[in-house]
Amino acid sequence: MKRLIIFFCTGLYIARVVSYAQQHDTGIAICVNCVLRFADTRDRLRFEVEESFYELRQANRNIQTTSREVLSSRESLRLARLRFQAGVSTQREVVDNQRDLTQAEVRYAQALAQYNISVAEMRRRTGLDQVAVCQATSLGATKPVLESMENIPVPPEPLQPACQASIPAKAAS
Repeated sequence: MKRLIIFFCTGLYIARVVSYAQQHDTGIAICVNCVLRFADTRDRLRFEVEESFYELRQANRNIQTTSREVLSSRESLRLARLRFQAGVSTQREVVDNQRDLTQAEVRYAQALAQYNISVAEMRRRTGLDQVAVCQATSLGATKPVLESMENIPVPPEPLQPACQASIPAKAAS
């Protein structure tokens, strides 16, 4: 009777696992299935991160493009107003340029929104949304002087993020 052992391997040690299974007369179908599932999950996650990266880069380029479009539309509107004031153009041209400027500003706002969505998606897919943001603390310019440097008790405490750790105040003598 063959023993069935389930291995949770990372794909790096397939040869070792197969060798172990052969030596100990165990089934390797589950192990191979596990490795294939791991590889599939790894490939899917990598694809999602790469996709997020390219979407973020595209959103960044869209912001640059639409900001230039807004500047160009503003200049076109300014020139259309000057031509209208000089009597060389019609009011319709001014209104058309106002419409073009509004549409360019809407596209710019949409590009900003898409960029923020892409940043959030990238942070979620890479796990960076789990990282706590530390606020800068103001530290003095001089090194604090401790009375007894050789005997500092360190009580055991649970780990916490560095930004949440308290800075001990200098004891008044």
